[in-house]
Amino acid sequence: MFRIDCKFEAWPWIDDNRYSCNIKRKTVPDSKNLILDGRHLVPHTNYDVTGVNFMKCRITKIPASLMIKSFPFLQALSLSNCGLKEIKREDFYGLHDLRVLWVDENELEFLPGDLFVDMKRLEFVSFEKNKIRFIDPELLDPLRCLKLINFFGNVGIDRVYNSIFLTQGNASLEEIKQEIAEKCKPPFKENPKKLEENEDLTQKLKAKEAEIEQLKENLEDIKVVAASLHDEIERMQKEAEKLKIFDEIQKLFKDDEFKDLTVLAKGEKFKVHKIIMAARSPTMSRMLRNRPDIESLTFTDIPVPAFREVLKFMYENSMPADDANFTDIFAAASKLEVMELKEYSVTKLINKIDDENAVDMLGIANKFQHEDLREKAFEEVQKMFPGRELKPEMALDAGKIRKLIEAKKKFEEEFENI
Repeated sequence: MFRIDCKFEAWPWIDDNRYSCNIKRKTVPDSKNLILDGRHLVPHTNYDVTGVNFMKCRITKIPASLMIKSFPFLQALSLSNCGLKEIKREDFYGLHDLRVLWVDENELEFLPGDLFVDMKRLEFVSFEKNKIRFIDPELLDPLRCLKLINFFGNVGIDRVYNSIFLTQGNASLEEIKQEIAEKCKPPFKENPKKLEENEDLTQKLKAKEAEIEQLKENLEDIKVVAASLHDEIERMQKEAEKLKIFDEIQKLFKDDEFKDLTVLAKGEKFKVHKIIMAARSPTMSRMLRNRPDIESLTFTDIPVPAFREVLKFMYENSMPADDANFTDIFAAASKLEVMELKEYSVTKLINKIDDENAVDMLGIANKFQHEDLREKAFEEVQKMFPGRELKPEMALDAGKIRKLIEAKKKFEEEFENI
């Protein structure tokens, strides 16, 4: 098992800054059990790494499989001053998304014609200061996006093509290809067996590339799920903090020492804290703001059990039991503008609407201007008049509907007695 230490940082790659892994280990062994290790810059992960830079490492074999496995979105690779004496097509297996390849200051003497067959997206390539004598004329043919090819400081060729920065001595791409064909053509040709092996390798590489594309799609799905889990964890953490706060507020409710306000509901007294009432009820906040020195408030229209449930929610953030009187609780929560408790009560009321209470629910909905409750109650009323469609504006007059139902019931009773 070999561990390669990495330093993750922003590193310039020709046209922009890429988040990169810089590897400074003296020797990168030829091993399938390599582990890349390093601490990322917050908030980056391996999925953000698009550049890998081997800095003066001694490389016996290019660890392409390790790089594509660790950094699936790799686009830039630097292998400068790494002691490389030979590079082949199979050395870059899986790295078909590379845009930048730097192989400067090595000991290369020959570049095979199929080197870039699987890296057709390359834009910037440099072999500066190697010992290159021979280059297959087909080397650059697959590179349709090429913007720079640097052969500066080699034995057989000493030219640069740079379509971005046009400088004196800069050659055209056609001039580079012509010089390769005239001065760098290898004195040997591939034998038939080698060609057959290359064709077999091509098929295997295509199959592996398809696997890698599928892996990338799976990784994107994983990232989406991870983001969703992250949001859920944050929500749970906030909920936990909220519960912790209400645990402390609940202790205040049980301790009368600092209570500075008395609330009378239908004659029963409740000692409370002004600051809690103002924070939880916009209605009470306005009342206390207008009269900051007030010591008591009176609500003659809120039943004691309902006000007790409102206070429990204010201090403990807990909802009433299912058998509570949600009609009174809804009315109290609406009056005091305790919105979360109000909406919870509406949900309970809607679930209990039937032909016995639909008109009452309609009256409550109209009193407190709650559209959802009005709509559900009116739907239940409509069921009492099969074959006839009530006008929508009738939903605003529960008294008129009650009289209509009573008249219908009386007519049906008289009709049965005929």
